[in-house]
Amino acid sequence: MSMLCGFSMQTKLVKISAVDAVVNHIKAQIAAGHLPPDAKLPSERELQGQLGVSRFTLREGLARLQALGLLRIEHGRGAFVRPGVSRQSLEDVLSPMFSSRNPRHLADLMRARALIEGEVAAEAAAGRSRADLARLDAHLAEGRRCIDDPPAFGEHDFNFHQAMAGIAQNAFYRLFLEAIAAPVSEFLAAHALSAHNRRAAAESHQAIVEAIHRRQPDLARDLTRRHIDACHINYQKGLTRPTSREAS
Repeated sequence: MSMLCGFSMQTKLVKISAVDAVVNHIKAQIAAGHLPPDAKLPSERELQGQLGVSRFTLREGLARLQALGLLRIEHGRGAFVRPGVSRQSLEDVLSPMFSSRNPRHLADLMRARALIEGEVAAEAAAGRSRADLARLDAHLAEGRRCIDDPPAFGEHDFNFHQAMAGIAQNAFYRLFLEAIAAPVSEFLAAHALSAHNRRAAAESHQAIVEAIHRRQPDLARDLTRRHIDACHINYQKGLTRPTSREAS
């Protein structure tokens, strides 16, 4: 059995239709930044030649992308990338990037998390209320209760980071974190299989919450970024260790 980035690759590939192939290709171009907001797509004839599909198939794919909120189609002018994306369309763009379990994509995901969630923690520290602090303290208590339960701790870890995004009260932060919820949740579940990782994460959560309590945005930002970077490093180290019932 081959393994890539710690995930089993036994699952058989599922054949997709030509329309799905068109949709996935354009989604990937948007995700990679090759088609920025308001960019005009090549003409139908050019796209047909590039993708090797019929006019009907291409139009079906473009119509689906328009329905997803990724494109706007203007009669007589062509198709354009929409400047604003909803949570669903953002998720549609980001999810395919992580479906292959590519190690580079995982590294990109973790770096994006570190940058954005660092700012989330800083804003939470600057604007938190007593009720916010009580919620974070409750999350810490939950983490201590489930420290010896890998699945429960993985779920707790995910909920802790979502709670911080809620405190920051920044709509984009919440949309971004919700859009990458599936790959992040999957990563945290795998990360929590190690007792060492669970203990390290719980200690980091405690330090981050203490910085938020003390209204120290810079420290909260730094601790959060270091925490996410450490999670990625510890996870990678775990892939090189001999497998056991539970990693120590």
